Amino acid sequence: MFLGRKLRTKARGFGKVSYPIRGMAYTYASLILYLHHSNQGREMQPVLWGIIGLVVLLPHLFFVLYKASDCSKEFAIRNLDVDALLTGGVIALMHFSYVPTYTMFSLVLANMISVQGLEKGGLKALLLTALGMGAVGFLTGFEFVTEEVLSVNIVSLSLVLIYFLLYANAVNQYIIREKKRAKSTIEEKEVQIEVKDKNLSEKTKELELVVRKLTDSISYAKNIQQAMLPTKESFHDIFDDGFIFFQPRDELSGDFYWFEEVDGKKVIAAVDCTGHGVPGALMSMLGYDLLTDIVKVRKILRPDEILEEMDRGIKKILRQEETMNADGMDAAICVIDSEENKILYAGANNPLVLINEEGLTYLKGSRAPVGGFNDRGNHNYELHEMSVNSNGRLYLFSDGYQDQFGGRQGKKFMSKNFRKLLMDNYRKPMASQAKTIDYTMKKWMNDEPQVDDMLVIGVAVGDDSCQEELTKVGKIKMVTN
Repeated sequence: MFLGRKLRTKARGFGKVSYPIRGMAYTYASLILYLHHSNQGREMQPVLWGIIGLVVLLPHLFFVLYKASDCSKEFAIRNLDVDALLTGGVIALMHFSYVPTYTMFSLVLANMISVQGLEKGGLKALLLTALGMGAVGFLTGFEFVTEEVLSVNIVSLSLVLIYFLLYANAVNQYIIREKKRAKSTIEEKEVQIEVKDKNLSEKTKELELVVRKLTDSISYAKNIQQAMLPTKESFHDIFDDGFIFFQPRDELSGDFYWFEEVDGKKVIAAVDCTGHGVPGALMSMLGYDLLTDIVKVRKILRPDEILEEMDRGIKKILRQEETMNADGMDAAICVIDSEENKILYAGANNPLVLINEEGLTYLKGSRAPVGGFNDRGNHNYELHEMSVNSNGRLYLFSDGYQDQFGGRQGKKFMSKNFRKLLMDNYRKPMASQAKTIDYTMKKWMNDEPQVDDMLVIGVAVGDDSCQEELTKVGKIKMVTN
């Protein structure tokens, strides 16, 4: 039983356990065979020497082959088949001597059943052993089948048969117990799985309900944010020609655009708040309200002063000097004074690009955000003033477009490529520029996920007559993907 359990492992484990034992058993049986013939004064025939040699050498030869190759179960089965045939031959030559017969046949039977199962292995062991006995009988002229042998050793055959039946029954009972235990274990696992599935189903339903409520809330918040932002019509009322490319990463956006006309001056802003999604949207609503109050109500029209007032307002509302809260926003604010043909600009980490016949002007803005805890006090922002002597294109934007990953190597689009894109297309109508910006980014992203909100604002500035030569299709193009 112990050997059977040990041999119920992989073929490699089978080889390690059985080969030394079989080699010793077969050597012992061969010695008994030789002594049996010597005691009877009979000369050993060459065929007997050959059988003894095979019996002694084959197990060791198989062991060497096993060690030199990757032993498979099929290899082990073929090996056992040879063992069974040789065992039958040796049993016949030993005239069914008791101890060798029990040793050899029991070993073969145990090995065959452990590798191939009770029914197939046991029956196969009997048949191959009988075949080996018959083959040796044919070669030796059945000299061992005498009346004396049959009468004396009938008990040996009976004991072997009884041993086989007892062993087979023990193995069968073991297999039945193992099957029952396995079935019981499977049933217990099925019950556990069913309980877990039920709990998981309930948790899934709860999670789906939470997600649905959250999605509904975000969708409602999106509607509020969109209602807060200026409309396409209001943009057309203020600016003769331009576009807004607006592509949030999530349902809600941390980027927002703002524009207004006060006392004949046109104010426009591109703002990038800390974060995106819900946190960014909350900051964008705060920034939008501050801009409306500062420009429309209090009529502060210098971009640097607008940024300073926004900085103070955010720090006050969020109590950042007390809480050391670091939330804020980057912004580019531009005031277009058509009467004096000049543009005023101030930036908080967000740049401005102006392109005309003289080339491209790139202003980086001040290296300071709007809001955020600062132990050195309030931020100061540099004011830039530019004269508009000819038609041109003014661009304000956040960093989402140029920081997007994509292309063949999965790198960022980069500021240099973005400025080149603007320069290559600034002569086109503003509506066409918006489409080009949209198409270029879709092609660049390919399968890459969007990493940040994207905002690009383009406005035509300068002499209207010159603009009409450049802009021959629609005045406004607003892209809100």
